[in-house]
Amino acid sequence: MMNNPRYILQRLIPVHQQRMMGYEHTLKGYQQQLNDLIEDTEGELQNIQSLMLEYQQNDSAFQIASQQRVMSFHLLISKRLHLKSLAEDIALHNQSLRNINARREQVCQQITVTREQILFYNKKLEKIRQTLLLIKD
Repeated sequence: MMNNPRYILQRLIPVHQQRMMGYEHTLKGYQQQLNDLIEDTEGELQNIQSLMLEYQQNDSAFQIASQQRVMSFHLLISKRLHLKSLAEDIALHNQSLRNINARREQVCQQITVTREQILFYNKKLEKIRQTLLLIKD
């Protein structure tokens, strides 16, 4: 009886059918898990798309702010260079003023010396005039 193919088939078919039903049940479970996973993935995809849009908006705002900072930095550098140029001009003018003051001091000293010489010669001339007046009398 055990070797009888009919008997073997009659015994195996119900076992095989039960296994097929188990596989179908397992397959339905996998299908449900797959559907749940697809729904979760679609939700995550929407979240990712929302985050990407937010990132793009933030990135645009960051780029605009960065460009404004760069422009401000360039303006600051330009102003600093202008101030440095002005400081150099002021230093040159100060040096010129020091040179002018030194020359003025020299001229004042020369005037003082000349004045003293004039006073000295005026005294001599006065003595000569006095002498001439005495001689004339």
